[in-house]
Amino acid sequence: MPWTPANPDHAIDRAHIKFEFEPLPAKAHHRASEIVRAAAESIGMSDIVSIQTPQVHILATPDGGTQLVPEQTSGAAKSFRKVSEDGNVEYAAICAPDHLAFDVRSYDSWAQIFPRIKTCLQDAVRFVHEDVSSVQSVRFEYWDRFVRREPDGSDFLSKNSVLIPPLFAGLNGSWHSHVGFFKNSGNKRMLLNANVDIMSVSDFVNDDAAPLIPPGVESLCRIYTLCLVTAHPSQYFAEVDDCIAAADLAHNELKAMLGNIINGQLASEIKLSAESFVR
Repeated sequence: MPWTPANPDHAIDRAHIKFEFEPLPAKAHHRASEIVRAAAESIGMSDIVSIQTPQVHILATPDGGTQLVPEQTSGAAKSFRKVSEDGNVEYAAICAPDHLAFDVRSYDSWAQIFPRIKTCLQDAVRFVHEDVSSVQSVRFEYWDRFVRREPDGSDFLSKNSVLIPPLFAGLNGSWHSHVGFFKNSGNKRMLLNANVDIMSVSDFVNDDAAPLIPPGVESLCRIYTLCLVTAHPSQYFAEVDDCIAAADLAHNELKAMLGNIINGQLASEIKLSAESFVR
């Protein structure tokens, strides 16, 4: 039996897009949060959560031990969420002291998500980039899952993949692959990562894989891909539009990477219309 996407319509569990910059002063962070709040509420993202992440320094002590020293905390991140009727978070716009982000837990299509990102974050990105602290990088991450319900089935990988070592082609059982490299595109530089985990129940004993592999599934594949875009050779993006365009560039790059990893049957099933991956 062939591999299939883990979700009914697609393989994506989560997407996370982040605009990163130096930490904002408290007043600027509050102003950015208000900009995001107003924009998010305009499209129904009215559930608000504050997130305070503790910060600590780890110091060495004279006796060879360690000591945790709390730092002065910065402002809490604010998450403006769209919650479904059954209480699940579908997506969220986030304003933290050092980044603006859009988190997707219920993926429909990039054609739907990209306009939401621009609606929720573009004005706040403009405020930060032009008035306070220039955007240094745009980070885009995807988490995909595929399953196979019988011990034997089609090979998961594309026969023409340049992102997975050839020794994994046709290999049964569990394995892990990681690849990372840099790539330039015009005035932008990208760090690309692809992590592929194949987990087979035959390699686990005493239900060690039970929390990860759903009931009735013989093999699980998890794929994590990352594209970190920075300006090149400049330290910062020149314009706000460059920051937004970097998110779209990263999406297309990650889509091409996935298309180079999975086989054609899977690509057709998830309706992956990707350009050929170019190193």
